[in-house]
Amino acid sequence: MNWLANAIIWVSLALASFASVSAYWPSLQMAAASVAPLTLTEDAGQAPDDAKKPLVQKGTQLSTEIVAQLQAANVKRVQVKEFAWSRWSGRYWFIVASGGLIVGAVMLRRGRAADATASQKLRVTADGEDTHLSQVVEQLDALISDATDSQALLPLADIVTRIEQIQLGPLASFIESLPQLVSRLGVGRYAQVMDRFAAGERLLNRSWSAAVDGADEECRDSLRQSREALGKAAEMLKQ
Repeated sequence: MNWLANAIIWVSLALASFASVSAYWPSLQMAAASVAPLTLTEDAGQAPDDAKKPLVQKGTQLSTEIVAQLQAANVKRVQVKEFAWSRWSGRYWFIVASGGLIVGAVMLRRGRAADATASQKLRVTADGEDTHLSQVVEQLDALISDATDSQALLPLADIVTRIEQIQLGPLASFIESLPQLVSRLGVGRYAQVMDRFAAGERLLNRSWSAAVDGADEECRDSLRQSREALGKAAEMLKQ
């Protein structure tokens, strides 16, 4: 029974991660139907006269005219700064994944109820969950301080190493605690925390990729955005 519970949990985690990717990538049709102003966080489309130049640059606020240009350029999705449940195409998959996490966590708890000692070792306390995410934020603060120090700017190779230490350390520990976290918070609040966490983790991965590719400015900018999102998730977790 434990192996089945673990399988359900890991499949649900993979599904939740997959669904979270579209949280800030609405279809252009959904973005066009939004009554609130939306701001691009990534370039969209390609200029017809220059393949290296974007049709619309990041930071641009979508308008009817811009949406029409993107539709004419056959752009299907855009990355925006603002989140809305109604624009999230993967929301139903995320609900299914959250349900799978709850089912898996319940099965795991029942399967180990007979052995109180083993159950106690497996259970991650609320303090532990908070500590793992707080450690991620603390290490990001230290990394950003070193990465933006004008007197001794941290090389990109060192940034790659430091990010990997965070990913394999407190970030991995926090991810392992997610089955217990959804049981503790409930689906609604868990979804709110995971919305910010998924965004922060994605930005951290982008910072790592940019550092590997030698994109200095994008690396350090994504690092700061990642810290902001993960810091918000940590604050929400403590509320």
